[in-house]
Amino acid sequence: MPSASRAALQRFLYGDPVHAEDESLLAFQHRFLISIALSAVVFNLALIAVFCVTSAGADFLAFVVICWGCAIVANLLLWRWLRAHPRRIQLGSLLTATLFWLTLCTAGMALPPDPLLPMWSMLLIVGVFMMTGRVWGWVAFAVAIASSHFLLSRVDLTAFPNAVLTVWFTSAASAVLGHIYVSRFDHFFNRMAYYNERLLWLSTHDGLTSTLNAAAFYEQCNRQLALCRRHQLNYAVLFVDLDHFKYVNDNYGHATGDGVLVQVAQILRGCLRESDQLGRVGGEEFSIFLTDPTLDGCNAVAERIRASIEAQEMHFDGHSLHVTASIGLTWSSAGDTAVATIHQIQPLADKAMYEAKRAGRNQVAAFG
Repeated sequence: MPSASRAALQRFLYGDPVHAEDESLLAFQHRFLISIALSAVVFNLALIAVFCVTSAGADFLAFVVICWGCAIVANLLLWRWLRAHPRRIQLGSLLTATLFWLTLCTAGMALPPDPLLPMWSMLLIVGVFMMTGRVWGWVAFAVAIASSHFLLSRVDLTAFPNAVLTVWFTSAASAVLGHIYVSRFDHFFNRMAYYNERLLWLSTHDGLTSTLNAAAFYEQCNRQLALCRRHQLNYAVLFVDLDHFKYVNDNYGHATGDGVLVQVAQILRGCLRESDQLGRVGGEEFSIFLTDPTLDGCNAVAERIRASIEAQEMHFDGHSLHVTASIGLTWSSAGDTAVATIHQIQPLADKAMYEAKRAGRNQVAAFG
């Protein structure tokens, strides 16, 4: 099937995708429930066809056909409801289990007595364990046992002396297996979710300073730029470069240099708001995106960062040292409608930083 047709079919069956990347379990459960509802429609249609052929003229046929017909309609309504409520998984699972149980018991009352009929309740136990967890799974076990005794009460068990014992053991085995499955699945999924979250963090952050890496920083900045233009907000970019950082590495070692970068990153975070973006874009270079600052406020932030770095006394292996930083900034007012990306704006702050270097270092310079 062509990919476009497959996508259209999936959209019709499951609705438009609404789950975020971190909701993969919810997305799986949603599709699984819809698949169960649609499978129940097909299965009940098949039951009607088979019984119409094998039990034509039987007294019970009309009643069970009506029951299964109602089950088809109910599952179609459940399918529509699940498409409209993709996050109501707990309720959807309980509705699915209740519908299955009602269909089994209602049809079982009219069908000829059959000692194997209660075996269908095993599906109820396993399904509830899978979709709603261990508590509701054991509730389903109790319901299945009660339903099985009800259905077996209509059967002459003289020829099947072990029927009740078999139902108990098979139901208990299904419940235990469901409990184990859910325990292992939860453990596995939680580990997978943790490692996925960790991989996402590693792909977007600098492993040393825990700031955004260059690619993630630029991506976030372009999003912030679009937001600033849409809402006519000011924005500014600060470029922070540590002075004589090569001297630190050459005289104190790269481990000390790494420690300096970690402490500088902490200082930068302490000077910024939650809404500001901070990224390490080079060896000893950091870039900062400020949303909606005034020009004076932007200069004040840059000066506070410079002074905080200069004032920080750093201790490594018995050595005490101070570092300084040269900071360049570029600022844009809300009325500036020029279309630009962070890759066009960043060089302006970079040029300002070099102006600060040429002017003697350990100072702030603004572009222009």
